[in-house]
Amino acid sequence: MLGWFFVVRRAGAEAGPAASDPSVLATWEADFTGADWLDALVDQGNATCLSRHGYPNRFAVDAAHVLPLLRSGHAPLHHGPPVLGDSYATPGGWSGTMTIHPDRFGAIADDTPLWVDAWDQS
Repeated sequence: MLGWFFVVRRAGAEAGPAASDPSVLATWEADFTGADWLDALVDQGNATCLSRHGYPNRFAVDAAHVLPLLRSGHAPLHHGPPVLGDSYATPGGWSGTMTIHPDRFGAIADDTPLWVDAWDQS
């Protein structure tokens, strides 16, 4: 496994991760430990894992647990090791470019269900 590609969207929307899809609130990449924050939310009872097969792993999470992260403009911190590949290297805890669409947050209440899709980048 190389890492994850995350898509945060309003629950129920089944379109792809395209930036033009109005249900998509944010996207980003992270190394292979980048999904630990979702597992922690599940362990705390703040998220539900709806599927876990990597294409994608899907989590249902109330907006209260995701929107503060998106508003900060930073991907969740994680502590993966540096990764050296054949033609690339990433530092420990690497996260890729995060695209956020704050104009789509609108009147999303804290209890609004969101889906976080974590796509395995193997």
